[in-house]
Amino acid sequence: MNVSIIIPAYNEGKYIEKCLASIQEQSYKDIAETIIIDDGSTDNTVAIAEKYGAKILRQEHKGAGAARNYGAREAKGDILVFIDGDMYLDKDAVEYMIKPILEGKTIGTFFIGEYVANMENFWARCWNIAHNNTGNRRNPDIKDLSGESEVFKAILRDVFIKSGGNHEERAAGQDKIADRVGRGAMYEKNAVVYHYNADSATLVFKDARKYGKGQIHHVK
Repeated sequence: MNVSIIIPAYNEGKYIEKCLASIQEQSYKDIAETIIIDDGSTDNTVAIAEKYGAKILRQEHKGAGAARNYGAREAKGDILVFIDGDMYLDKDAVEYMIKPILEGKTIGTFFIGEYVANMENFWARCWNIAHNNTGNRRNPDIKDLSGESEVFKAILRDVFIKSGGNHEERAAGQDKIADRVGRGAMYEKNAVVYHYNADSATLVFKDARKYGKGQIHHVK
């Protein structure tokens, strides 16, 4: 089975090159395509992506949920892998993410080995504290791997499309689609990725406001 890697990108010129370079170094070689969905960027995101041979899709600024759905509709891979433009991957990350799917154990996975790429930055550390994360972890340290995640980072394309995909109307948590799929994603502990936190007071504030709106949506 081959893989399409889907990356929503809005002004990710600072990070996208490292992201794409890490994809080219993956141990799993049956990657059919890397799709960048440019969500109305005004920087050099697209120019860098083109240099790495990524497939470019463009939309007006609609948010990551709409971008992921657009990329999934246009993808030709059997399995979709979703990452962000400000992430980069260990060389075995994709292989670990899709292994349980290839073995027929699940329809999709969620990686729990996600770490902060810029912990040396004061505001990046503040972001982690605000999100109740421990140390340099970018998500909770989940001990009980028998549970499931609301978020899928790798999923069979047919299942994703049939479910309706991301919740585009949400300000945050667009990718929490277990309710649509009818089950959650299997936790995968061996796939390691690094994610840049917001690195300025302005960005931390904007991020907090976005997640706050997402929480308000869920309360309703």
